[in-house]
Amino acid sequence: MKIGHLKEIKHLRKIGHLKSFFCLLMLFLLAAAPPAGAVFEPSCSVILEPDVRYAHPGDTFAVTVSMEPQSAEVYGCQYEVVFDPAVFEVLSQSQGPLLSQDGQPTFIISDISSEEGKILYVETRYGVKTGVISPNIVSTIELRVKDSISSYGVKEFALENVTIIDSNLQITCSDLGNGKVVLMEPVVSDFTPGVTEGEAPLTVTFTDASMNAVSWSWDFDSDGSVDSYVQNPEYTYNEPGTYTVSLTAANDLDTGDTITDIINVYGVPVADFTATIGESDNPLTVNFTDASNNAVSWSWDFDGDGSMDSEVQNPEYTYPESGKYAVSLTVANELSTIDMESVTIKVKKSPVDNPSVINSVDTLPSSTSPDSTMDAYSSSFDIWNYLLQYTGQ
Repeated sequence: MKIGHLKEIKHLRKIGHLKSFFCLLMLFLLAAAPPAGAVFEPSCSVILEPDVRYAHPGDTFAVTVSMEPQSAEVYGCQYEVVFDPAVFEVLSQSQGPLLSQDGQPTFIISDISSEEGKILYVETRYGVKTGVISPNIVSTIELRVKDSISSYGVKEFALENVTIIDSNLQITCSDLGNGKVVLMEPVVSDFTPGVTEGEAPLTVTFTDASMNAVSWSWDFDSDGSVDSYVQNPEYTYNEPGTYTVSLTAANDLDTGDTITDIINVYGVPVADFTATIGESDNPLTVNFTDASNNAVSWSWDFDGDGSMDSEVQNPEYTYPESGKYAVSLTVANELSTIDMESVTIKVKKSPVDNPSVINSVDTLPSSTSPDSTMDAYSSSFDIWNYLLQYTGQ
């Protein structure tokens, strides 16, 4: 066996003997403790902190055991900290400066039982006959909230089996103060918009559906600034566009979660167009140019027969005969809301005896009787005059 291993075994045996001796000493002192029910003035306070702390699954935090001697010189102490093992796991326990604050050595026994949810701490001074009278921390325990827990709310860390020994090796009475940790459930942001698309001006009511939230921050128009802190707000979109709405919901710790949704706002369609003479003057070709607003589809009727002649945005059409022609353009937006513009084109013949006379093509206002879904407009505009070499028919 290696020498290092032998030294380690001897060291462990020595610690084991000291632990056994100290435990026997504690048992002796406990046996000499005042009977149950006896009333004595406490001579020190033992406080478990934090008094209240808020935490989430996965958080790490420290629990400290502090002592404040009042009328006794504290020479040694023993206690257990009890916790819920289904919620917390112990990372470490370390010595505090209370019993060694004057530089004197101490003997420590520390035992952690994560399965049972108990932490034992024993510490005593040795080599001197005096105790300590200044308040300080006895030990610090590092814990972690488990990632998956079944219950939330207030979780208590309790002090049990507390024994305080003074410099006369007498057990002294103490006040105890337990600690608490409030486990906060994670925030889950969610909301439902009343509508997700419509025509401007569009008013949308947003209904919060978040879990475990106490505050709400809304950004309605994608500009990165908070537009409302109301839980269930309302917002009006006056301009067409695609808007990303975000909600950041938070809990008492100001820990938040953010979710987004899209609102599409469309403009009301307004049909309009212009017409110009094309390159061909016999027969007459007319170029139609769309001038509509908020349109995504176009339906043209060039000759007033009620049937669709073209779905091109900027079409051309040839009129082989003179006469009056009702031209209509029906446009629609993304929601299939429609609007129609209609005019009458009058194509005139040249005088037979003077075929070189400039012919005129006029447009006349045309009244329509649209159905209930259409907004009809009448207008007139001039189409360029054109020269037609009329052959006399």
